[in-house]
Amino acid sequence: MRNRSFPALLAPFALLLAVELAPIPGAAQEIPLQTLRQAAVIEVEVASQSMLFLVDTAATSFLDLKSFCRREERDIEITSWTGTLATSAKGVTLKEMVIGNTKFVRLKLPAVDLSAIGKACGRKIDGILGVDLLARLGATINLKSRPCM
Repeated sequence: MRNRSFPALLAPFALLLAVELAPIPGAAQEIPLQTLRQAAVIEVEVASQSMLFLVDTAATSFLDLKSFCRREERDIEITSWTGTLATSAKGVTLKEMVIGNTKFVRLKLPAVDLSAIGKACGRKIDGILGVDLLARLGATINLKSRPCM
């Protein structure tokens, strides 16, 4: 009979335990989109406070500089279809941000002045929910079932 080590004997059980503890994907949820002057927005909860975020599939996520107080300045690059622009932004770490049933903890995002976007939308915008967070959410955007834009 072969002499097998104790860890080798437990390996199949460890795999079984890992399978039992693996997270189970949550059921799909629907988060209603609102419309402000042709722009899609959603309500997001940050530190137990309701905030309005613009949904933009062509942008990365940003926070409004005036909506968040703790900041540290850092240089960032913003890339769009017209090219890349270096600018400075404030780095903000959110303790908690909740979108639907999904909670982000210690989320680091840049903060810039979004007042021009707020003026264009007709209401203060606290942030932009961009493609980076939409991908982490596994989001699918259904424009057919929302009010006309």
